[in-house]
Amino acid sequence: MENLTRINSSPYPHNLISMILYPERKAAIEDTTVYSDDQIAGLNYLLENAITDRLKRMILLWTRDGLSLLDIGEFFGVTRQNIFARISSALRELRKPENLIFLREGYKAGMRNYETVHADEIALAKAIAEDPRESPLQTLIDYGLTMRSYHVLSHAGLKTVREVMRMGPYTMSKLSGCGAAGLRNIRSTLQEFREVNGLV
Repeated sequence: MENLTRINSSPYPHNLISMILYPERKAAIEDTTVYSDDQIAGLNYLLENAITDRLKRMILLWTRDGLSLLDIGEFFGVTRQNIFARISSALRELRKPENLIFLREGYKAGMRNYETVHADEIALAKAIAEDPRESPLQTLIDYGLTMRSYHVLSHAGLKTVREVMRMGPYTMSKLSGCGAAGLRNIRSTLQEFREVNGLV
């Protein structure tokens, strides 16, 4: 079972960082660790991005404001056991290896690691921001493409919106499994995509 022991020796946010980094510590152990501004910035980043706003509020009420689990449960209209389970879950999320770097080494090191691990995703997001036609094929679903049409295009090996837009009328008409209704759907979807993204 999760060791949910609040460390009270150090003020917030130092107590919360210690709780995340050292879950085996007990309240009886004096902990006066003071963390750097960069480590605190790492904690703030995780609270904003690694857990939900509701879980963040629960953790802050417990570690910053000093409320008991029972008090927090009454505030949210749930049981003490429910709050215990939710905070335990949030702490487990914050203790994932990629998140701990933000606390052990600080915000800057955590972001460098994130950018390395997610380099492909970041590059794709940058490319899409510069040219929405680089968006993945499934983006067209948001513009009205039916799942049937999506599977037809995907089966043909198309991966981006740009690849679909490059298809001529003849090539499009030869798509396997795509009837007249499917062609109309693809064409109307591409038109909507162009209009919304200023590509007309």
